[in-house]
Amino acid sequence: MCAPLVAGPVPGPIELRWLWAELISGRVALAEVRHAGARCYARLRPGSGDCLEQDPALQLLERVFLGDTQKVLAYEHDVTGATIATRCANVLEAFAPGQEVSRAPMLLVMAVHAAHGVAIATARCDDSCAGEPGPWINCELPFAGLQQRLSPCEFDVARLLIEGKRHSEIATLRKTSVRTTANQLASIFSKLRVSGRAQLRCKAIFGSLTNTATPRNQEPTLPALDITA
Repeated sequence: MCAPLVAGPVPGPIELRWLWAELISGRVALAEVRHAGARCYARLRPGSGDCLEQDPALQLLERVFLGDTQKVLAYEHDVTGATIATRCANVLEAFAPGQEVSRAPMLLVMAVHAAHGVAIATARCDDSCAGEPGPWINCELPFAGLQQRLSPCEFDVARLLIEGKRHSEIATLRKTSVRTTANQLASIFSKLRVSGRAQLRCKAIFGSLTNTATPRNQEPTLPALDITA
């Protein structure tokens, strides 16, 4: 069991599986999520204290993060895909109250993989992000494994999709039409043999694996952060 967060010095490397344990225990929540450069940042705040560990919807969300499609999960549970999406969104809302939860931050996807024993690189903690005080837990986004397999344009689209952008947002940012973006995504999915955003994220993670994560049977780094402000 992970210890609760307390005031203290900013720590060094942080195991992302620790972050997942803290979130599902209700001890912390995400106050804000940002992307800067090739990193994903999450500012933490005290959680509600409501433990989601035994919530069946949490298991659904974890399976989506690990690459299962909502269609497969809907078939297994004899419900509609919309029901699966709603249950997952409810868990995300508990993690990040009051925020946009239709697309989970990549940081959470990586944290779930780490919690399931995948050798995700450690994160770090910064005092600020773009001038905003922290602490900000952040990690490098796993783009490296995709760059050699996609054209420069496709890689740019894949990067934005992994960050959580909608198709229309990608088109706007790249100054192209939504149809062009859709065609590029179809090409990306075909080249990488994935069926959507969730599987693309998994492909990116497994293409950027490191051997620096702490083995699952060892205690993760337990940072002492002041998140009371």
